[in-house]
Amino acid sequence: FEGCTSLTDLCVEDGIRTLQLGYKYSTTYPYIGGQGLFYDCPLKTLYLGRNLSYKTDSKYGYSPFYKNGTLTAIIIGNSVTSIGNSAFKWCTGLTRVYLLGENPPAVGEENFTTEQYLNLQLYVPKGTLGIYQVAETWKEFLDIQEFDATGIKNVDSDALVFKYTNNGI
Repeated sequence: FEGCTSLTDLCVEDGIRTLQLGYKYSTTYPYIGGQGLFYDCPLKTLYLGRNLSYKTDSKYGYSPFYKNGTLTAIIIGNSVTSIGNSAFKWCTGLTRVYLLGENPPAVGEENFTTEQYLNLQLYVPKGTLGIYQVAETWKEFLDIQEFDATGIKNVDSDALVFKYTNNGI
């Protein structure tokens, strides 16, 4: 994805299968210092709907999002059960993380910096605040807030109208 200057939003669709991602391999010595696949993409938002698998060391670029400075918001879907090492470390523009799952995903090593723990807003589904406040890694965030993860608000069932046509409802 190097040079994809228009890639501002990325959606990794929901799924139960782990998505294996490639890497940005460095042939130079010293190595490139951890530039991930999306290092120079102007990503602003990421929807992560499944577990990812990727190589992690300085030769292979750590995680796909490592050191992405433009990423501001991440939404982690309820199918995600684990997050690999260094996934969002040094994403200096990151301000918000939304978790849609009632169960906190397991988190690998070095995912967030001390600054991120202090400054990020972490949003968790209503009714799960206590669970996240004691879960490894997630408990380190100072600002954890509940939100309506369904996204459906103020529905007036009396105003709903269903029509049947030849093409369906």
